[in-house]
Amino acid sequence: MQGKYSFIVRFDLSDERESHIADYLKTLIQEKRRSANSFVIDAISEYIDYQSYTWEQHLEDIRRIIREEMRDKLISAYPNNGAPSAGIDPPPKSAEELDRELTEDLDMFG
Repeated sequence: MQGKYSFIVRFDLSDERESHIADYLKTLIQEKRRSANSFVIDAISEYIDYQSYTWEQHLEDIRRIIREEMRDKLISAYPNNGAPSAGIDPPPKSAEELDRELTEDLDMFG
């Protein structure tokens, strides 16, 4: 079996966590027609990718998510092109301007 690597995984069914995992793998095979082998390979790959993820990348992802959520909330709060309808309307800001301002605001946190 040259060119292949294999190992055996044993589950302790008296352990609640391992029993839950074993049951999930059985469900994958029976109901979703997916092999346990492909699931394990995907899980290991995700774990390796996650381990190589830096703290700065985590922070940038968090900032990006917050920016997107704040921009969406701001735009939905002002349906008339993002500008309030009463009083003197400031010129509408572009998405890039909003992103830049939110990024500057978020930079003070990290």
